[in-house]
Amino acid sequence: MISENTEYSARISQLVSEILEADVPTNIVGQDKNLADFGLTSVMYVTLLVALEETFQFAWSEDTDFGELTSIRALAAAVERRVSAAGAEGESPPPSPTSTLIHSHHMIEGQSGGQLCSKG
Repeated sequence: MISENTEYSARISQLVSEILEADVPTNIVGQDKNLADFGLTSVMYVTLLVALEETFQFAWSEDTDFGELTSIRALAAAVERRVSAAGAEGESPPPSPTSTLIHSHHMIEGQSGGQLCSKG
């Protein structure tokens, strides 16, 4: 069973709200709802994954099954595990390839039709 970590869940809900530019429910029902049902696109999901790495100072492992991380509750449990693992290892995580990609590009809303464009 996925643990009930309200600290992680609340911060993830806040990040999702910021990415969507809309309120996302933080009650239990909202925590189990698929993020796509809130309107989160694949590009937004990648942005969220990078924001989670930066916010909680960890790196996603290569064996992470992102297909299972479709709700706030599932993400909170995964973040909690990664943060614990990073703390146990006692070292700072390396920058992730996803983080590097997102930082070297940005979304130009309304002008690119959802394409990633190089910063000018």
